[in-house]
Amino acid sequence: MPTIRDIASVAGVSISTVSHVVNKTRFVSPSLVARVEQAIASFDEAPNFIVKKQLNAHASGDARPYVAIVSIDQRNKVFESNIDNEFSKAGLATIPFLCKEGSDKSTCLDLLKHPSCAGVVFWTENSKDAIDPDLTKVLLPHIVVGLSRRDDVSDSAFADIADGTHQAILHLLRSGHEQVAFLGLDSTEALPAYRKTIEDFGISYCEELVILDLQEEQKLFSALDALFRLDMPPTALFVSNTDI
Repeated sequence: MPTIRDIASVAGVSISTVSHVVNKTRFVSPSLVARVEQAIASFDEAPNFIVKKQLNAHASGDARPYVAIVSIDQRNKVFESNIDNEFSKAGLATIPFLCKEGSDKSTCLDLLKHPSCAGVVFWTENSKDAIDPDLTKVLLPHIVVGLSRRDDVSDSAFADIADGTHQAILHLLRSGHEQVAFLGLDSTEALPAYRKTIEDFGISYCEELVILDLQEEQKLFSALDALFRLDMPPTALFVSNTDI
């Protein structure tokens, strides 16, 4: 989990500047504020001291009730942004938290057990990821997104990644796209569903059209350049990882 020193290093500012930006204890120029906020956003995990500050704000009544967005193993910032927009319409804030091996579970439990927490959204890219039972035992309305099977939890809704991929690819095929490229992760159910749908439609699976584990912008550009230089380039792209 990043520290205030890590944030200061990434932003290229002093530790005291980060503290003033987070705590709003002194005027800081908009350009430096932007650098600190970008540095904080660049980390997968929200710094512990920021999560605790958000909890303290709720404890003092200075903030709206919130919904916790607990990501398992890796965050999906596009998903978090969309969820935040929807809850904002209902007058609710959101607090994201990344829960992975070695994470501070006690901080996450504090987040969920706080009186201002109105509910929790669990997110996972991989339906095989396990959600810590201690987290789902907290008596809160909760939604699990990214799981295609039901575990022993209540008041939950489940998204079927495999069926969603199948429906999307089938729509592209029926629209005349026989060269559909797959960009995303190989750790989800999306890739097997993509391959099965392609082959069931009578089209041979082509490894040249499958690009996996794109985590860096430059790799994405290189992959797209390679795809469109193929003798038979794709006419459609299916992207399973919204961070791309």
